[in-house]
Amino acid sequence: MLTFFLYVVCGSAAGFLRACQGAYKDSPYEPFVMVKFLRSMFFGTLGGDFWYSVHHFFGLEISPVLLIPLCVFFDSICTEMYKRGIRVEDLSKYKMPTIFHINGHIVHNRLARIGIILLIVAVVAGMYPLSQWVYQVLHLSHFDHRVAGLVFGGIAGFMISVGGAMLDSAWEGFDHTKFFRSTYVGLFWGLIFSYFTNNPGLLIYAGLGMDRMSIEFDKTFIKRLKSGKFKSDHPTMPHWLQLREELRNPYLCVWVFFLYLLTAQTLNNIF
Repeated sequence: MLTFFLYVVCGSAAGFLRACQGAYKDSPYEPFVMVKFLRSMFFGTLGGDFWYSVHHFFGLEISPVLLIPLCVFFDSICTEMYKRGIRVEDLSKYKMPTIFHINGHIVHNRLARIGIILLIVAVVAGMYPLSQWVYQVLHLSHFDHRVAGLVFGGIAGFMISVGGAMLDSAWEGFDHTKFFRSTYVGLFWGLIFSYFTNNPGLLIYAGLGMDRMSIEFDKTFIKRLKSGKFKSDHPTMPHWLQLREELRNPYLCVWVFFLYLLTAQTLNNIF
């Protein structure tokens, strides 16, 4: 029961983190909608249930350190697939469309977009058995665990780099500094997470989640960049520039919780 509770708490924390970050970044440019905020809470909590089911039914051991990144990854996949493949909304306020497009050409047919969703989910799910095969072929079990962390963390970061370039380059142009940013982040967190798991699939999925956590934290709360998807260069709802600050501390509390799990598990491994 305690294990299930931990999974749900971490899932809810991951969803809350994503909800706060999204609302903080977008609220000055579009109305704050509680349903969107709760959507990430729901997907994050569902992610906790999903990973608990994987642990319970397949006997997969998952370190508590990985739970929040894994649930952030789950929420990211669900949210992006919903927004880009299923949701219908007015795209006139966006500089970059929020639905699927191929080389700048928007895919208006919803059935085609659902087909893209199924393809992406199949590729992401297929990364798990593929990573196990690569792990065996390269005989990574004979190397230091940090090698596997770098390999599969790098794969996670490179996947994000390629996906981001495919989505944004048609509208913003290709930026090689932005392209390799996710790869560097993946290498870093893959190295860290290699101390807590030798499962290559979990290294990839947790790396994908940590990329979203780390890069969005930097862009939104450190550099305080505006969301590049909006046409407007100035806030259309300027009163939210002050109101959104109420979201910053709750957001940071989730990071503190993640760092607590990381520190506690590290000390437990040492002693």
